[in-house]
Amino acid sequence: MWYAKKVQQFREKISKRKQYAHLFMTGDRVDYPGHGRGEIIGVQTLPDYGTDCYVIYFKARNMKVLVPIDKMTRVGATFIRGPSKE
Repeated sequence: MWYAKKVQQFREKISKRKQYAHLFMTGDRVDYPGHGRGEIIGVQTLPDYGTDCYVIYFKARNMKVLVPIDKMTRVGATFIRGPSKE
């Protein structure tokens, strides 16, 4: 019985990863409300919370922001298409 519960938990964890894995990738440019346009420079795990976060760099403000992967669309971040204007 305990084995079935562990398998179910594992399947739920994998489905959550697959659900958010395709949203953004390193190098993607995003528009983030309140901060403007930035670039995703990586993914970092916060050890205290155990969550994976996107690291977004905003060149205009010389600032980095960590946003949990599963909250990225909830905060209103959108993908910017087209070539960079730098």
